[in-house]
Amino acid sequence: MKCKNQRGRSMVEMLGVLAVVGVLSAGALAGYSKAMMQHRLNVQQEQITQIVTAVTRYQNDLYGNNAYQILSALKEIPEAMIKSDGSWRDAFLNKIALGSQASVLTLFIYLNGAESSSIAVSRQCQNLLMIAKNFSSELYYVETLSGYNTDDDRRRTYFGDRICAIIGGCLKNITVSDIQLMCAAHQGGKSTMEL
Repeated sequence: MKCKNQRGRSMVEMLGVLAVVGVLSAGALAGYSKAMMQHRLNVQQEQITQIVTAVTRYQNDLYGNNAYQILSALKEIPEAMIKSDGSWRDAFLNKIALGSQASVLTLFIYLNGAESSSIAVSRQCQNLLMIAKNFSSELYYVETLSGYNTDDDRRRTYFGDRICAIIGGCLKNITVSDIQLMCAAHQGGKSTMEL
């Protein structure tokens, strides 16, 4: 029974309010984390697409030359990706490297598996493979490794349009389940796209 001059709330009422605020805060934090992950995936997609487009456009000028300086000088690499040491890093701080041998340019993307959750690494891997699928006519192959050892038994490879009819495993025909399989064990490894 309440007294007429009682002011304030009971301890049970206050604990109930705190519980509701806690549940709402947890939900908001989870939603924010998910939105930030999607934003970073979108930024990563834009960055890698811009690099692959630039490499495709200037590939004849990049063989045997220093592609980093050429593409940076041409303002083809987003400024946010170029770090003070001259390295390229994407939205997830994954290192991007460009190799050149004979008439082949290779774009290496080293996923930071040790610094991210396996779910985040898997989402990045899936994002990169969807980008590669869009460039299947330009790429020679795309490969994922679950470690840095080239003999890794979890290596997966799909080939671009120019060679997949001969070898099989066409990148343009890769399905969502194929992508999930390629990325399932992907932690601390690298994704390789070769032009």
